[in-house]
Amino acid sequence: TREYNRKHRPYQNLYKTARWRRLRKRVLLKHSLCAECERQGRVTKATVVDHIIPHKGDPELFWDEGNLQALCKSCHDRKTAKEGAEEKREAQLPESLWFSKWGGSFTP
Repeated sequence: TREYNRKHRPYQNLYKTARWRRLRKRVLLKHSLCAECERQGRVTKATVVDHIIPHKGDPELFWDEGNLQALCKSCHDRKTAKEGAEEKREAQLPESLWFSKWGGSFTP
């Protein structure tokens, strides 16, 4: 199984576009506080725009403003680390377990 390589993601260039910078700015202006800290009863300035559902290069998910949330760097780093660990764990699951986890069927 090929391990997910966080350092080489072809869609990284999307984050360098003027369109992303405008969208990021709009989200942070609209939501100036960290969504996760607010859920925990804390007040922290948001500095990062996060994809709620990781887009993994899917342009529809990437540009969907409804899939974005404002987070502080600490919450974003924690969420991203957790997602990375889950991806790594899933990459190591036998196919039969992966399919049952996601509700699909598997026939060897």
